[in-house]
Amino acid sequence: MFSMGKVPIKQKNTIKSISRKKILHPLPLTIPTSHPTFLIEKQVNDFCTPFFDAHGFNYFQYARMYSDGSISVLFNNANLFRHLVDLDYPSFSSFKEEEHQRKQAYWFLWDEELPWLPVKMARDCHNLHHGLTLLRRSKNYYDMIAVALSNAKINAASYYLNKFQAIEYFIQSFEKNNTHLLHAVNSCPIQCPEHNRDRNLYRILNPTKRIKVLDNAYITAQELSCLRLLLSGLTYKEIGQMLELSPRSVETYIARAKLRTGKTTKSALRDMLSTCP
Repeated sequence: MFSMGKVPIKQKNTIKSISRKKILHPLPLTIPTSHPTFLIEKQVNDFCTPFFDAHGFNYFQYARMYSDGSISVLFNNANLFRHLVDLDYPSFSSFKEEEHQRKQAYWFLWDEELPWLPVKMARDCHNLHHGLTLLRRSKNYYDMIAVALSNAKINAASYYLNKFQAIEYFIQSFEKNNTHLLHAVNSCPIQCPEHNRDRNLYRILNPTKRIKVLDNAYITAQELSCLRLLLSGLTYKEIGQMLELSPRSVETYIARAKLRTGKTTKSALRDMLSTCP
């Protein structure tokens, strides 16, 4: 086991001063060098490279926050993660407002919504600009899937609007083609001390049990997760690996959702979920 080492980069004075003043905790976050997050970093990067080259991105993360405070995460480049842990700072930050209370998924821009320190570190120390995160809630965890640009943009929001469809397609493609990588990290969650956890962890967990999708019908958070992955092209077995369920359980959740809503074809289910909050 090791405490994450310092990243050999030139840091800004403000970040250095915070590092010198950091509070010592009795249980620092430690991660073995053999952890899948680091062993398969290159495989993630190789898969991401064509997408990065086509659209100007240089960062991708697929992180899962569990109710017990543990996390599982994939990166194409984990240097920002290492840096945050070295500063004993929460490794991931999310954005949560009252308007998102009933939303099962929402997007946010790092520049506008996150604490200044990780945004500044990402930009100045790791050349990660205008990060964008998809937060997607499930029964006992939530995912934070993020991308960032290699260069600063005058109007990042407008740029993302024009790339939004490509980003969504890439996320679906990543989930479909890398279930083995996701299963590897989900099987070895990292237990985070309280001070290293997302500060919004307990506000975001436990979403509403029933999600209204039609005037007279609802689905559950778990059913929604299964349906989204089914529509992205995954099999019951692959969905089960993603959600840590048996294929039979996945089949049951999907069958219940179809029966309750009366939507049985993929096109009908896709239209229904397009209005899901």
